[in-house]
Amino acid sequence: MNGRYTYSWWTTDSLLIGQVEDVVLDSLRADHIVNDHLIDPNERFYHYTNVDALLGLLSSKSIWLSDYGFLNDSTEVAYGYNVASTILADLELPYWSSSTDIKRPDQPNFAEMARREQSSLSVRPMIASFTTEPDDLSQWRAYGNVCVGVRAHSVVNTLLNDAMFCPVIYDEQSQRTVFEKFFKFRNFAFNHDADHYSYRDIEKRYLDDQALLLRLASMMKHSSFSPESEIRAAYFHPTGSYLDNGEPIVRYRSRNDLVIPYVSSSDLKNFSHQKEVIVESIKIGPHPQSRLLKSGIERMIADTGADYIAVDVSEIPYRP
Repeated sequence: MNGRYTYSWWTTDSLLIGQVEDVVLDSLRADHIVNDHLIDPNERFYHYTNVDALLGLLSSKSIWLSDYGFLNDSTEVAYGYNVASTILADLELPYWSSSTDIKRPDQPNFAEMARREQSSLSVRPMIASFTTEPDDLSQWRAYGNVCVGVRAHSVVNTLLNDAMFCPVIYDEQSQRTVFEKFFKFRNFAFNHDADHYSYRDIEKRYLDDQALLLRLASMMKHSSFSPESEIRAAYFHPTGSYLDNGEPIVRYRSRNDLVIPYVSSSDLKNFSHQKEVIVESIKIGPHPQSRLLKSGIERMIADTGADYIAVDVSEIPYRP
């Protein structure tokens, strides 16, 4: 469609359910709504955090992806599901049979079902947030007093192939387009599969398959968050997963007197790529002892042989 991405069904001689995700995502890429393929691997992105998390990142050389339910946006994922429910109600897509022209019952509200069940999802989105803004007062206030700079390829190479790394969608019209495409393609696939295979088996399979809907919902946030210009790394963690040594893959850390579940990118077992995140810069935000904090960080990285990391202090004259 844009000279680089096109979308179509590979074949209609088999089940289409396995093709829905690729067709939807390629269609969205063609319309420049999902721009993961446009990210320059050498572009630098920034992660705002606190000193404790910085020390953990530098020592483990990994990204910590936090459970979506513990992020600062109280409507994470639920917001996307609510948008999807509204779009599906507007579309009023029927189930129909091309061979008999017999209309089946109206399509179940996949989005509403998933929204109600999200508190007990068998797959939990685990998220790490980056931004294009290297020195932003609103993010200093919200997330901590250090900002870590990394290259896009350093993040992507640590993640499993089925993880996401792409800009968050804030624009309401783009969000609407995402779910219109999702439900229309999915409806076409369902009708094809139900015509060629057992209707009851196909219906259950489509109702059970919420993976793509969850991924799309995880890419969206309310427009009030748009100044953050978030680039999101997301891993969809199957609950109850364990490491090779028998330990749970989910770890726990403290933040603001809360216990936060997270996964470390070093545990995601992406054998085909590097598993270390390379930090290239650290900026100290507005802080009563910013120079002393800078001195301590510089000594630490020098002792660890990471003196290639540039450390400087924000020029924003904000007194916290």
